[in-house]
Amino acid sequence: MSFWKGKIGLTADVFSEQRNNILANLGTVPVTVGATLPAYNLGRMKNHGFDADITYNDHIGNVNFWIKGNFTFARNKVEFQDEIKRPFSYQYRTGQRYGQFYGLVAEGLYNTWAEVNDANRPVSSWNNNRLQPGDIKYKDTNGDGIINDDDQVPIGYSNFPEKIFGISFGGNYKGFDISILFQGLATSRWPITDGKSGVSLKTQVRQTIWSIAGRLTAMRKGYRSSFRA
Repeated sequence: MSFWKGKIGLTADVFSEQRNNILANLGTVPVTVGATLPAYNLGRMKNHGFDADITYNDHIGNVNFWIKGNFTFARNKVEFQDEIKRPFSYQYRTGQRYGQFYGLVAEGLYNTWAEVNDANRPVSSWNNNRLQPGDIKYKDTNGDGIINDDDQVPIGYSNFPEKIFGISFGGNYKGFDISILFQGLATSRWPITDGKSGVSLKTQVRQTIWSIAGRLTAMRKGYRSSFRA
């Protein structure tokens, strides 16, 4: 639709899609089968969202110009996949976004040896339970006194952005034209490394950021790591 004698144009679409028979691998076949089975048309997924753009066109003398903004939101949910039985309900991938990250929830850092040596501290299943001040304190999600893969929960979003937006503008004058586009995305997550050696942020926090003399309270809340897809 257009307004103001065609200078302003607006386009909007809303969509909802139910997809069936998605090609996917079987997840409940035991390794004792000893064979690599083909993918089957068994997956189900729901997608919904909207997109819109607005454009303004005008001219000043012989100079024509335009400005355009766009926004897209799209969310998906896995409704069925051949998934193994998991010990805790929060571990299931079914019902989550496709590509949802899972990981341990950090509750802060171990700041003293007293905290590390506390008899009530959950036992870490990694590195033979050898911890030291500066290591990350993870949440014992299931309360069994052990920090392991069973404590991983859905974290943030998937690596597929749900929101994409942009703005562009341009113009022309006597056969010459120019246009510029700025685009961005949001609600997407990626595991963080240093981009070179692949060292995780968790390791860099322990090795280069934490110190006994100056504890960074900013790292004590809300930090999450150990991503698993």
